[in-house]
Amino acid sequence: SFKIFLGIYIVYKQGVDDLRNKNISLKIFLLLIFIWGIFYSTLFPAISSNRVNYLFFPITLFIVSGISCFTSKNKILTIVISTFFLLFVSFEFFYFTKYNELAKNNFSNGFKEALQEANKNHLLKGQNIHILQENSEESKILFYSKINNSDFIKTVKWKNYPSSYLLATSFLHYNFFTAYDNINIRENIIYIAPLYTRNHFINELRDKNLKISVFGEYIVVTTN
Repeated sequence: SFKIFLGIYIVYKQGVDDLRNKNISLKIFLLLIFIWGIFYSTLFPAISSNRVNYLFFPITLFIVSGISCFTSKNKILTIVISTFFLLFVSFEFFYFTKYNELAKNNFSNGFKEALQEANKNHLLKGQNIHILQENSEESKILFYSKINNSDFIKTVKWKNYPSSYLLATSFLHYNFFTAYDNINIRENIIYIAPLYTRNHFINELRDKNLKISVFGEYIVVTTN
């Protein structure tokens, strides 16, 4: 953050000097883009923050400007470059080793395989599939199961219509719940749920003829 603020100051100072010398200043234009981006980001909810991704461009230039002020001092420049190199190597090591393990839940690791298992049981027994997830996974189901769009449109029911980000409650034989809903678990229903809900279903195994299969970060619960 220090380099960003330093870069903003340097760009501002150089831009003002350009204007005083009656030169066209791209630096002032860069500052205006940055200021507008910050103002624009207040006009929509945080979930839509990707709309201001273009701010990475001026921020990168500010960082470069902040670092450039050290270029006249070789020792400081060497320290800065060495530090960035070590941070880069550290990031690459983390990204290609531990990151995948930490992030796989966010990328629905195992959902495809769990869905295939649930669909197979549906074809055999004709049972509905209940999916327990924070957000309904209709887009992934449409993609993995190659469901016809017209069948989806005819049968879908929305939880929050109208909304910019619609969540489905059901379509075809798929029904969606959050993992915290008070769901009456019963036989003759196929469940897809996050792995962390496994103990909740295990408690139900005592009284019901259920089977649990694990696929990555998901489980599939079926009737034996």
